[in-house]
Amino acid sequence: MQAQLEMRIRRFYQALGEVRTTGTSSIQPRVEVVGNRVNYTLDFSGGASDAKLANVAGQLIENIACLRDYLNAWCKKNGKPIIGDAIINSNLDVAIIHDLWNLDKHFELDRPPRCRLNLELRDIHRGAHLTTQAKAGSFMAIGIDPHTGQPVAIGDGKVELIVDADVMEKAGKRIGGLLEIAERAITVWEKAFTDVGVVLPAR
Repeated sequence: MQAQLEMRIRRFYQALGEVRTTGTSSIQPRVEVVGNRVNYTLDFSGGASDAKLANVAGQLIENIACLRDYLNAWCKKNGKPIIGDAIINSNLDVAIIHDLWNLDKHFELDRPPRCRLNLELRDIHRGAHLTTQAKAGSFMAIGIDPHTGQPVAIGDGKVELIVDADVMEKAGKRIGGLLEIAERAITVWEKAFTDVGVVLPAR
């Protein structure tokens, strides 16, 4: 049981890692000559199709949502209160991830959503996220090497390409970004596992 549980947790850490790609190597420059001007635009998709990006997002959702069953199985085996559903019902981020998983599996829900919202994912995409260091004067940008025409990182921070999506109510209200919701949900599940005595593998 411990080995299976540890592998499941490693899988959801791996799914979280698949969402992030560090560096500029997969950024594709696009060049357009207009009169005497040369316009550069940057494509952050890395050549990934819409289906590929949707799969990355879907795997993250699935690997987080199925932790309920593993937590419940651990609790049952070790004589602990079975708490998986209580966690879903008490935390909005966890409930959103669970509902998105059920929507992906079943297309439509046959019971009220746990988060009490009619959700959908929109605009699954990969975009650049630039992070500076936590010190005065730190900066980060993406530029174009004039000799190669390729994107380069400029500064002392970090460039990540992140697969993300908008979590929306079907009526049109944006609830938040998928990645930020997923990361908060992961923190809740990590605490739940440690509270019942599970030693988590390192991220």
